[in-house]
Amino acid sequence: MNLTIEAGAYDGNFELGGLSLNNLNIKDGAANVELAFSDLNLVEMSTFHYETGASDVKMSGLANANFSIFDFSSGAGDYTLDFSGELQRDASIKISSGLSNIIIVIPEGVNAGVTVDSGASNINAGSSWSQNGKVYTQKGEGPTLTFVVDIGAGNVTLTK
Repeated sequence: MNLTIEAGAYDGNFELGGLSLNNLNIKDGAANVELAFSDLNLVEMSTFHYETGASDVKMSGLANANFSIFDFSSGAGDYTLDFSGELQRDASIKISSGLSNIIIVIPEGVNAGVTVDSGASNINAGSSWSQNGKVYTQKGEGPTLTFVVDIGAGNVTLTK
């Protein structure tokens, strides 16, 4: 199934785990959203696209979404992207944001590489991360999450 959610300013709570989503597209305005994949998406999702304005968005269980590509773009706001769950395959994640606070949660033991292109941002990485210039890596087992984070200004936190 392909799912598209389009909304303006709203409060939303979505549980999408256990579905069979091939593609997921969400576009909203100034929103307060909690989105979870508590169970594994039953099919391989090609693309997960989320575009939001000035919002507060918390997503959890993103590894369970079983996507190949996750494209997240946002305006000013607070965003938590939690990649816990059962990572099934390599995945690419692109995050584009203006003035924001972004928390990226990647469980310890998951292979991940994060390249951060930013204007005036603070990057905070936990002890499981190594840094080489703009690239932060975490060694682990299994599939790899590859991130490109483009943020104008704000804070990016890499945590487990």
